[in-house]
Amino acid sequence: MKYRLLLLPLLAAVTVTAVHADDPYDAFKKQMEEGYSRFSQKTNSEYDTFRDQINTKYAEFLADPWQETKKMAPVPAPVNPEPEPVYKPDDDTPSPRQPRPVVIEEEIAIPAPAPAPEPIGPIRRDDRSDQKGKLMLFGAQIDYRYPSLGGFSLSSAGEKDVSRAWQWLAQNLGDGLLQDCLTARDRLALPDWGYFLMVNDITGSLKGSGSPEQVLLMGYVLNQSGYMVRFCRDSRSNLHLLFASESVIYDRYRYEIDNRQFYPFTMPEGGVSACNFSTPGERPLSMRLRRCPELPFAAGVTRNVTVVQHPDLKLTVTTNRNLIDLYDRYPECGATFDSKSKWLIQGETPASKEIREQLYPTLRNAVQGLSQNEAVNLLLKVCQSFPYAFDNDMWGHDRVFWMDESWFYPKSDCEDHAINFTRMVRDVLGLDCCLIYYPGHLSAAVAMTDGTAKGDYFDYNGCRYTVCDATYFYGDTGETPDQYVGVNAYLIPLKK
Repeated sequence: MKYRLLLLPLLAAVTVTAVHADDPYDAFKKQMEEGYSRFSQKTNSEYDTFRDQINTKYAEFLADPWQETKKMAPVPAPVNPEPEPVYKPDDDTPSPRQPRPVVIEEEIAIPAPAPAPEPIGPIRRDDRSDQKGKLMLFGAQIDYRYPSLGGFSLSSAGEKDVSRAWQWLAQNLGDGLLQDCLTARDRLALPDWGYFLMVNDITGSLKGSGSPEQVLLMGYVLNQSGYMVRFCRDSRSNLHLLFASESVIYDRYRYEIDNRQFYPFTMPEGGVSACNFSTPGERPLSMRLRRCPELPFAAGVTRNVTVVQHPDLKLTVTTNRNLIDLYDRYPECGATFDSKSKWLIQGETPASKEIREQLYPTLRNAVQGLSQNEAVNLLLKVCQSFPYAFDNDMWGHDRVFWMDESWFYPKSDCEDHAINFTRMVRDVLGLDCCLIYYPGHLSAAVAMTDGTAKGDYFDYNGCRYTVCDATYFYGDTGETPDQYVGVNAYLIPLKK
């Protein structure tokens, strides 16, 4: 695909050379990125000039013929056979067993989480955003400003119409709506997916959910927020939004653009044609959570747990229904395309304020004065006190719980127990943890540093990790169920 670049008035310090009609798009992209780099040291007014230039060029490229885009088959959600719960024999001798090393087949490579996307430059104050709207999202009120949108319409999803509508937004929308969306994202600590849901709901209330105007307005706000998005038109001439993701989303078709995979926010029908225009500094969405969302509290289920082998230790947590609702709107996804990274997103997500304030003080008091091995064993018994059930019986498919979901739903399985356990150990005891995956079963391991650890182990990053299986009812630290002894495992490291 070839593009044209018309010279625009620019400040002398940031002049961009013209790209001739027969130059490839990559040359223009390189020049824009170089211009963006030079702008990083300039004033806000120069940022505004650069943003205006980019939006003008975006509108021009939208007017060029869109190109047929390759559709890729979905990545199927990993199917793991669910193990029957294993119970430690009642006659198991309490005498120490010879520690057995665990053979780690492979460490699953996990990239560092990406920072949240950011706009190209400072957001402008704009008095045109004189109308006010209100949205309730997961219990939080989001107030937003916007100008009159009476002049914003799309008669079709054709290139010329979409281009004109984009230019209208660039000239008339102002930054009030963008500023309020970004402020709400930061105030509520929304993950990228939560931000997409919020922008979708706001733009749907303004222009009608699913309308071409709503799709374009949503894409505009996300583009100006710094997200890597594209527009496409399907075989029924409907406009759709595509977004790049550094995480894999299972069971959803993808489209390949410039060797990068884009997911549709809503599902196109038949083949698609897409416009490919990259904005300097744009970043793909991440399904990982950088913080636990900070949503207003709405009382959900109150969970009472009496800890096995510690009948005097009784735990009570009332979960936040608003947080559960956000987690419920997450698609099934994995941190990377390695199927064994599917537990990382939930495993690395910090605990909620409700868990931190209602559960942790009691647990910290309970482990006071104990050795690390005794303390870890107590937390292991907490997680072994949760009733076990198969995901297929509860949901009809595999579903990985965030920690708060294990305290909300009445039953959980091995992966949920392992995530619940490792989050508690990291937060209450400050010890490093890993998830370990035997084919068909998720367990965990803890790095104890006071010399009290005993039992099955492996060495990793200069530390000795002791196996802790939260679904081996009611085994202690260092005890591996017989069917997994000698089975090679996969290591999934977790950050604190």
